[in-house]
Amino acid sequence: CEASQSQASLEEILRNADMALYQAKRSGRNRVVDALDLARELAAIAPEIPLLWCGWSAHAPYVQAVAEATIPLVHPRMLLVCGELEASLPAVLEAIRSGIDEPERLVERSGSLTYFEPGAKEWRGEGRFERVADLTRLAAVWGDDESMEAHAGGAGWIELSRGCRYACGFCVACSMGDGDVRSHSPGRIRQEIEAASRRGVKLFGLLAAAVNYDLESLRAAAGALGGAGAGERRVAGTVHARFASDERLELMSAMQWETMIVGLQTTTAEAQRLMRRGEQRESFAAAIERLASLCVPEVELILGLPGDTAAGFEQTVRFALTLPASVSIYRLRLDPWASFMLNREALGLDADFGHEGRVTSTPTFTVDEIDAAERWIRELPRGAWTHRARQLVLDGVPLRRERG
Repeated sequence: CEASQSQASLEEILRNADMALYQAKRSGRNRVVDALDLARELAAIAPEIPLLWCGWSAHAPYVQAVAEATIPLVHPRMLLVCGELEASLPAVLEAIRSGIDEPERLVERSGSLTYFEPGAKEWRGEGRFERVADLTRLAAVWGDDESMEAHAGGAGWIELSRGCRYACGFCVACSMGDGDVRSHSPGRIRQEIEAASRRGVKLFGLLAAAVNYDLESLRAAAGALGGAGAGERRVAGTVHARFASDERLELMSAMQWETMIVGLQTTTAEAQRLMRRGEQRESFAAAIERLASLCVPEVELILGLPGDTAAGFEQTVRFALTLPASVSIYRLRLDPWASFMLNREALGLDADFGHEGRVTSTPTFTVDEIDAAERWIRELPRGAWTHRARQLVLDGVPLRRERG
């Protein structure tokens, strides 16, 4: 029973279903508050039924931080199922099906589990991030059973790989691999794209890093999404500037790019060091010039990075505005499993977990300076626009739209 799609009350659902699947109503980080609210309601009406919290937000330090700022943890049998669900969830469901449903016994069966003991006010169990060792054993996401449909506007995701060679401090994806990339086979990639197309997908979001690292994955995607048979198929994805080589550009040019995100984040040396990734201005600018032949690249910046300063952030923004791109600026948010989240105390990061974990200050970037930087960004488009950038966006809201 999909509880979020049902018109019945929670009591009716739990009385009539063997298992209820609830999908948070809101998107992004706000879904964590939705899940806490559901857990509180279930604790009142059915505290004896195990509640499994799955997905990217199933991370004890993160859930506790949000709970302390919003809705307390009260459910006595709420367990976090950590990691990739194909690796962690089946064994948990099998244990519950066999009659083992006490949290203290379940955590003995799986290292991926952890639960909060309200009485002791502490987490029990290892809560290890489990990963799928062999992607070839996974069932297809897009198939012919009609269980998947395109999102509104014809959008759909195609997973090319899992993991990332970088370990950027702000990124949740780094938990999916210790510097390694696990790619799906070219055959599977082509089959998934064709199956998704039959389900109405026209805008294909490419997940994730293989489009940069693995030429065979990129070649498979380009063959299925480009060429004479592509029709209305459009592409969105993340491209690393340092991989904009001739061979990759030729393959990428076969596809119709609607959105191409290119992360810069910062040009401040200390912020790059703490983030564990840096781009050189000259090479980054050269890559953007080349990528601009395919579409208007979206250069991403982050406001509030540890190690950054007010002056350094302004220099980064002014550099990005010289590029033939759309410039998107986001306030730093602390995400589950990301090293900035895990090391926030050592880094001296203050964050508001009642508002998506937004970083409010760092040792080198005060709250007043961050607020002033945001006001400066908002004021930039109000005068004469002399910059080369085609668009300026702050936290997803366009401040200046593309000219012409």
